[in-house]
Parts: sequence; structure tokens; C-alpha cells
Amino acid sequence: MKIIIDQNNLLTIINENIPQTKKYVYTMSGYLFSDYDKEIIVLHKKERKIINLKNLGNNMSIAYIAPRKKIEIPYDPEACIQGLCLFESFDETTGNTYYFLPKFAEKEIEKMNIILEKIQIPAKIKKSEK
Repeated sequence: MKIIIDQNNLLTIINENIPQTKKYVYTMSGYLFSDYDKEIIVLHKKERKIINLKNLGNNMSIAYIAPRKKIEIPYDPEACIQGLCLFESFDETTGNTYYFLPKFAEKEIEKMNIILEKIQIPAKIKKSEK
């Protein structure tokens, strides 16, 4: 058995013991896909379960990997993430960990947020009191 992302971008578990005799057709959120039976990871009644694709029901949420656009950028996004996370602090009143960039120029904040959005880094830079 192995975990893969299949041609439908579903997180699936390939199990050679499942007979591949019939293709099943499904519609989810307006997206039509079909595939042979395999094991998939679902969230059903607040529990994660591994079920066969043929048993997929209406009230189940599947692990779907959204396709990412390829964006040509002049620098390494991983290095950008590490740079953003260099300075870390903990807010005792809210219990949240946050990252900060000391003395970041205000006029550059909007530009940096656009770049972060383009390279799909889930972070926003904003001015704060702390």
C-alpha cells in the first residue's frame, strides 16, 4: 500500500488487494470525476476514516489537493518563508505565536503582501503596536 495524489487530485491509498473491475463516477462541488475503486481518506461525523471510493457518501469530506499554478519567481519561496519566520514571539493574552519583521518599511507592506499572495504563502504583513 502507498499514499499518492491521483489524477483527480485526491489523496488516495493504493491497495493492490482491491479488485479493479468497475469505474465509479462521482460529482463533488460541481466537479465530475471517475476512477476505479481505491481507498480514500474522508472526514465523516467529525472522524477521519479510510474508506473505499465506491462507499463515498454525500456527507463525507474528502482530502482534495488543490492544483497550484506554477509561478516563475526570481527567488526561492522556501527561503522567503524562513526569512518571515526569523523573529518569533508569543502573545500571552491570546495564546498565539506570531512572527514579526522589526522596522519593516510601511510603504513596502502592500508590495510584499502582493508577492506573498502570488507565491501562495499563507501570510500577511501588517503594522502592529507590538
